[in-house]
Amino acid sequence: MKLFAGILAGLTLATAVSSSSWVEGVFEHLQSARTNAGVAVLERRSSLDEAALDYARKVAAMPHSRRLTRDRPIDRDLEEAGIGSFRQATLHLDMGRGYSDYGEKFSRSWTKYKQGWKSATAERFDAVGLGTATGDDDWVVFVAILIDDINVPTDLHALERRTLEGINEIRVEHGLKPLHYHEGLTVAARQHSDKMARLDFFSHAGADGSTLEGRAKRQDLEFQSIAENLHTSLGYDDPVSVALDGWMESKDHRKNILDGKYTHTGVGVAIDEDGRALFTQLFMLPKPGG
Repeated sequence: MKLFAGILAGLTLATAVSSSSWVEGVFEHLQSARTNAGVAVLERRSSLDEAALDYARKVAAMPHSRRLTRDRPIDRDLEEAGIGSFRQATLHLDMGRGYSDYGEKFSRSWTKYKQGWKSATAERFDAVGLGTATGDDDWVVFVAILIDDINVPTDLHALERRTLEGINEIRVEHGLKPLHYHEGLTVAARQHSDKMARLDFFSHAGADGSTLEGRAKRQDLEFQSIAENLHTSLGYDDPVSVALDGWMESKDHRKNILDGKYTHTGVGVAIDEDGRALFTQLFMLPKPGG
């Protein structure tokens, strides 16, 4: 059930319902259903609770006839709440008035809503937040927000090693010699990936206008020929495989990988603030004695 959010300024008609026991009952119902479905239980996050509460307050403050017609995706509300790094988010909204047991009411209606309940018990979601508020007309609004996290790699050197290993496997499969690890190339590659991550750009040209050749000379590299492959991706569990597949499907990138004249390489990986992986791989034929 995709609902949409709008900005409501200066409205104070809705009052928040405290973390009632019935809300916890709905949460336990959800977790039990996921366990029975053979998928991992959800992490309950305070930041998502706050976002769900804010959403519930805004809905409760609206005239009842407009409560199901908000005008923008839930992603926008999450981004404004500082929750911007996720692969997917979904929202469940329900409301009722005059029930003696809201936990039982909202658990039952959520379960009966086949599409929404299918999402709630889907393996892809990692975390949930719950919130509720009551409007001045005594309608109780219940909101659940579920998100699918972006898996952000933390061991960047492991990604670099796996990239080099994968490139060499590809070269050997094509009858070529593997490339040798080169410290100076690795430093240059890491610096370029780091700058792309910090300064939010993606280009063979540096943010200062530098060229690949210029950056290599800063590392005192002596080369007859040098080339560079770049890749960026977001949200993949295995960004190395995505990078390798992407390069091999691109004519120019594939040419660099399978160019027999290159003998040395360096790989640098960085992660930007949004969790995006940025890969730089350099290929070099050194000058004799270089």
